[in-house]
Amino acid sequence: MRIRAAALLPLCACLLGACNAQRPMASYDAEGRRQIAAGDLNGAETTYRKYVDRRPQSAQGHFGLGRALSAQGRHLAASQEFKLATQIDGANEEYFEAYCQSLLSAERHDELLTVLRRRANGSRDGRDYQRLARFAEESGTAEEALDALLTWARIDRGRSVEPQLALANFYRRVGDGEKESMRLRAILYIDPANREATDRLRDRGEITGESLAIQPPEQIQ
Repeated sequence: MRIRAAALLPLCACLLGACNAQRPMASYDAEGRRQIAAGDLNGAETTYRKYVDRRPQSAQGHFGLGRALSAQGRHLAASQEFKLATQIDGANEEYFEAYCQSLLSAERHDELLTVLRRRANGSRDGRDYQRLARFAEESGTAEEALDALLTWARIDRGRSVEPQLALANFYRRVGDGEKESMRLRAILYIDPANREATDRLRDRGEITGESLAIQPPEQIQ
């Protein structure tokens, strides 16, 4: 009986390996997500490591492993997985956002800002400048945050409310009421019916009306 049992061990191992090899890849991600939701972070890490071992070029696999590591507070290790996911699928905003957030949580501010500057350099996508501004401000670099928002407004040429509002919000946070008011008035030039700009200007004691709107400086340049 002992001889038979010993002889069966390699066969069982072989069958187990075959089962793992045949397991659908989507099942790893589904299991990992359930484990993270249930708080089984070690289990999720194990599941996602199996995923990337089988499919090392899976952005989804590396993203899942990054989430499992991040949930454990292992932010630097998580950033490496998010970085791989971003390198594999550079168009995925969720992957890149997670990469940046993990670098911020790991207090790798210089590395974070380098990554964000590289992404924004030459970009025509306002999200890249908005993200650079947000993380720069959270990293304690308000001057760079302002520069990113001004660059966004210049690229937009003063045509959209979003960059003007982002600038107004920035100036409110740093206590520059005069410049906040100017950007709110610029919003009314773009969108005379904008309720948020109207309410905020009224709260500041300014009488709203057509004469209050001013042309955004980016349209004048």
